[in-house]
Amino acid sequence: KNECEWHDTLDYTEAEQVYYYGVACDAQGRVTSIVMPNNGLEGTLPPEIALLSNLRVLNLSENRIYGELPPTMSVLVHLEEALFAMNDISGTIPDYLDTFTNLRKLSLLDNMFTGTLPDLPNLRRLTHLDLS
Repeated sequence: KNECEWHDTLDYTEAEQVYYYGVACDAQGRVTSIVMPNNGLEGTLPPEIALLSNLRVLNLSENRIYGELPPTMSVLVHLEEALFAMNDISGTIPDYLDTFTNLRKLSLLDNMFTGTLPDLPNLRRLTHLDLS
């Protein structure tokens, strides 16, 4: 199987939207969703994440992701959900999050961030923010 065929339906729906566990792609074969919570992933997010320019959902919650969110993520302007809860991500919360104007959900809870929350005035579509 290629990366666009590796997914499974999760057991829940929210607002009549079905979530897939794994990787989902659009009709052109571009990765649009990576949903791998509690998957035993360990390591840093590679800068090559920026190559997934059509990514809309990134859910890596409840893994062992550490280090800082890479600056190259700033090009992922189509992100609608960025869920990194319960990892060991460190550094400051990046200013570039404010460029994700389509972002609806942002979860950074239970990580090792330092500093203050950057100003995020352009996140007007944000309906879920968890930083606890």
